[in-house]
Amino acid sequence: MRAATSYSQTDLDFRQPTTEAPEQVPHIVDHPAPLLAPSPLSRNANDRLGPELQEKPKIPPIREFIHSPLLTVKEVIANEGGEDFAQNVGKAEVSHGANVALVIENARVRQSNEEDGASCDEDVLDGLKQSRQDSFTRWTMDRHVRNVGRIQPHVIPLRARKEFLQRNAQGRERIDWIGYGQHLWQYTVENYLRATTEAGSEFPDPSQELLMATLERVILASRPAQSLFLYLRKISRWETPLESLLFMFAYFSLAILIIFKVIYRYLCPQTIEEMHLRLIQSEDKTRQAEDLSELITKYGTHGWIDRLVEMAGPMLLYHCESLADALEMIQNFYEWRNPRETCLCLFRLTSLLALLALLPTWVLVQSLFTISGILFFAMTPVSVLFPRYRTLTSPCSWLFGRIPTHADWAIARLQEEARQQLCAIHQAQALKQEHCTTEPDSLVNSARPKADQVSVADDTTVTVGGYKCRDGNRGRLLVTTRSATFLPSKSGDQKWAVEYTALKRIYKTPTSYLPVQDGGLCFVDMDGIEHEVTNLRSRDQVFSQIIGYSDVHWKRTG
Repeated sequence: MRAATSYSQTDLDFRQPTTEAPEQVPHIVDHPAPLLAPSPLSRNANDRLGPELQEKPKIPPIREFIHSPLLTVKEVIANEGGEDFAQNVGKAEVSHGANVALVIENARVRQSNEEDGASCDEDVLDGLKQSRQDSFTRWTMDRHVRNVGRIQPHVIPLRARKEFLQRNAQGRERIDWIGYGQHLWQYTVENYLRATTEAGSEFPDPSQELLMATLERVILASRPAQSLFLYLRKISRWETPLESLLFMFAYFSLAILIIFKVIYRYLCPQTIEEMHLRLIQSEDKTRQAEDLSELITKYGTHGWIDRLVEMAGPMLLYHCESLADALEMIQNFYEWRNPRETCLCLFRLTSLLALLALLPTWVLVQSLFTISGILFFAMTPVSVLFPRYRTLTSPCSWLFGRIPTHADWAIARLQEEARQQLCAIHQAQALKQEHCTTEPDSLVNSARPKADQVSVADDTTVTVGGYKCRDGNRGRLLVTTRSATFLPSKSGDQKWAVEYTALKRIYKTPTSYLPVQDGGLCFVDMDGIEHEVTNLRSRDQVFSQIIGYSDVHWKRTG
């Protein structure tokens, strides 16, 4: 387990506020909880196994500024944007340098397998593996989790199989498999519907930052598919003649189809009546434009760009999000991130392949035709008009089931790490209380609870941290494992507190004049009441701490 001292001291402030402290539950542990998924102490993202990479200098030589100052400035600005994108991609999930450090340390452990220092090297190797997972979790939570919604607990409790035992006329016990199967079916359906619909929310308005983050997810999750371009290059060079021949046959078949379309256009030309109808449609703003020239005709040369962004923005965001989710689920399926769900998915795929092999061709054709119609005419409109049902109507979620995306996996890992850290804190607190009971009675000891009153499963509230922020007034956001409380600096200002069990969702709010990591957080309760803090120091870190320590089932919704 990671040491309990791995928390940030720079943004924490545990001094008592000038206002009266809010009501808190008993057994509050004042020691701050450890930071979940901390950033590595040393970032060697540029380490390489081979020779060091000779980077291109950020600033061109002075001679280029003298000869062509405008072109040089433009080149510097363009290179700066490309460098920012490359840094985000290079640090994505796990950096190249982290993998290099892990490989080097693994080789060192193998060499010292029988020596005295082997155990120490293995500890370092375990720490590097933990650091890789921390980097993956931190990058996912900071970059791509902006909005989470709470999933309500189970309405139907899961009953044990022994509760369905029955006795027959001969007095023998047998399991009511029909009743047990119906119960499992109801439990599974309720759990699946609850997880895919309750946490849903409307898509946010598309922005440049949001679209770039979504495209970044698509690019990183589609790395296996990017090898297709290299494969096409191999086809064009005829490195494998048979494959190149098949591609050439498909290409010329498409060319023949285009030729037939051109001949048909010559035999059946456009009439004046059709042209007149086409012109009316191109000038009608109530009708959706079918091509770019028609869009320019409708809104003019100055207004068509705004209309294009307004029309294509939500559609692009929706399809990019869906594509990124599907690619991440495929990647996590391949990497066995959830072994149980991966086994179930393999069973579904095997059953589907066996079904395809046994069914007659006419049944497969009709089934494919029917399923395609249902997806296009029913599922797609529902997912677009009602985004909360987007996961429920996704064919990818039907096939892969509960296999997590990167965000779902990162949230689950944060909460699992938080449970381990809290268990260690509670055990240490119990040992401390037990040690106190052995001391002589005093006024101090009389106020302390007995050792048998504190357990790991106790409702102990642990302080996570206090962070400077604003809520119209300056103050601090006190975060515990049970609630988040705003404590104003002045006694006359209003304070508020929200418990995590009463929240519906939490989302990040940007602040234009501050760095991204110092934005705001908004808490929305079940009644729709919002509590927002701005200028929150280390906003992404606070967000991850709340998600991890809250012990509430969260799901990414944006």
